[in-house]
Amino acid sequence: MKDVVLMGGLFREKSQVFIPGNANKYFQEFRIHKAFYSAIAFDKIGNAFDDFLPENNVIKMAIENSEQNYLLVDSTKLNNYAINPIVNMINVTNVISDQEINKDLLTKFNNIVIAK
Repeated sequence: MKDVVLMGGLFREKSQVFIPGNANKYFQEFRIHKAFYSAIAFDKIGNAFDDFLPENNVIKMAIENSEQNYLLVDSTKLNNYAINPIVNMINVTNVISDQEINKDLLTKFNNIVIAK
């Protein structure tokens, strides 16, 4: 059995995410081969959003420092509402979604992968 110790930072109950206060520092210092992240909303022009600014900033830093980045969003996130933009689908290596994804998006973006 292993113990996990979390030192400082913020735990967000809604998404069960722990954001250490110095998370941005890690992404400034390290290169990432592949970054996987999600969004709580996206619109018909391909903008992905989150509603938690500290997490949003960490995701943006990871995207900037990654060779490849993968956005995970299911069809229920389309036209949800959130304040903070993360990225546009044009700037994503691949968008991974479900079979119910809006068909218009499939014609606009050639980087959408349907998970089975």
